[in-house]
Amino acid sequence: MEEETVRKQAHRRTVDHGNSFSRWVVERKMGRTGFGGASNVYRIEPEPSQLVGMMPPQAYRGAAASSLITKFTHTSMNKIRQPIFVVKWTPEGRRILTGSMAGEFTLWNGMTFNFETIMQAHDNAVRALAHSHSDEWLLSGDHEGKVKFWQTNFNNVNIINAHREIVRDIAFSPNDAKFVTASDDGTLKIWNFNDATEERALTGHGWDVKCADWHPTLGLIASGSKDNLVKLWDPRAPGKNVATLHGFKNTITRTKFQRTGGRMMLASSSRDQTARVLDLRTMTDVVVLRGHNADVPSLTWHPVHPNLITTGSQSGTISHFLIDTPLPENTIGLMPAAQIVKAHDFPIWSLDYHPLGHLLASASNDKTTRIWSRSRPGDTLSFTDRYHVLPPEGEEPIGHHGHHHGMNTQRRWVPGGGRYNNGGGNYQNNNNNSFHNRNNDGSGRGDNAHASRRFQQYSQRKLNEIRDGASAIIADMNGSSNQPDGQQEGKPSGGSSSGGAGSSDKPSIPGLNWTG
Repeated sequence: MEEETVRKQAHRRTVDHGNSFSRWVVERKMGRTGFGGASNVYRIEPEPSQLVGMMPPQAYRGAAASSLITKFTHTSMNKIRQPIFVVKWTPEGRRILTGSMAGEFTLWNGMTFNFETIMQAHDNAVRALAHSHSDEWLLSGDHEGKVKFWQTNFNNVNIINAHREIVRDIAFSPNDAKFVTASDDGTLKIWNFNDATEERALTGHGWDVKCADWHPTLGLIASGSKDNLVKLWDPRAPGKNVATLHGFKNTITRTKFQRTGGRMMLASSSRDQTARVLDLRTMTDVVVLRGHNADVPSLTWHPVHPNLITTGSQSGTISHFLIDTPLPENTIGLMPAAQIVKAHDFPIWSLDYHPLGHLLASASNDKTTRIWSRSRPGDTLSFTDRYHVLPPEGEEPIGHHGHHHGMNTQRRWVPGGGRYNNGGGNYQNNNNNSFHNRNNDGSGRGDNAHASRRFQQYSQRKLNEIRDGASAIIADMNGSSNQPDGQQEGKPSGGSSSGGAGSSDKPSIPGLNWTG
């Protein structure tokens, strides 16, 4: 009898939010205000053992930079690999649902990220998914123009031939009584959900309609098209086009209303390598999100922080933007607060945050679904590149989440206080660098001047050390060259080091011409 081989159990990463939420609930019941409050109850040390002290994003509502998701957690892929066009967290956050080019639904566990089940949902590629606000229904759209109705147990109860071409997007009305579909046939259609009948078609676009969204509380629909236009519609009036926005130079890929806060912002992305945030009250652009090196096919709002937007680009880069960043006068261009370069190898078609905001799922043409999380205590540097500074041993580490063309989000450990600071929404430009941080006393007033001075002092100190050391070496070398032969550095006459005749034991610095 052959000896059985014992399969080694593989370690699986698990992101369990239960502990942090339990601790946060206890702290709230005790009347402690949390991040930025007088009691400073959410301080943790920069050590991996302090992971249990991390609070959920809800505990840091005044500090959106604490929820910048930059840490890779897991990659999920099907046995038969296909491009993933859409990804959605289930409303309770326990599972991740993906739709593939093969028409398959795949369910992944929301904490361990392992495979749970797969089913053939459509005969063609799945391009759109939308959960109802009641969390009881799911709609899906495919390449044939069909829309399917699903219950929470994935029982398919209805199918309608909604469009003649690809269904690009689906969105529910605030009360779930209606929904809107966008299609490559150049139309948007408003449907009665209860009897699955078409109520009206919106035909104002002159080309393929690539995206649509229904405001979470108002009777307002936003759509984007291949004609480079974003249109706002009144769904109660037949064909009523409220406004048309002309700011983009290429196809609109996503339109998303703000889901938290005042809900008065509309974010749109385009193939012109930008995204824009519109204030619905003034009908003007608040910021233009720049810093992309390719088209921007995906965009989403953070579910907790109303000022945090995440985009996915054609080059596979994920970018985070804090839209309340003060900008120079008469400018609205905003660079990323953080980026995950090459998060995927190919275009990112879909992004979706966990309902609690601590995880981000991304779906790509590279046939993978990837999960990203917040950095952990002790992760002082989320990336390694020429923008990030690591001080010498024994000094406080300063880790930068992102730095691009003068816009910088600083993530640092406050000396003495031991509290983890990721930014508080107050900014100050100094020598083309922006620092996002808080006071050491936890007051939350955003002592940006202190952070700027501290970083400048550190940089100047290191520069002085290098200059002094180089000057001393050059002075020694110059002094040695003036000594009589045989007396250099105490060497006997005619002696030489392994570096060649006449060389000293001091290191040479090619190209250095400092004179002290």
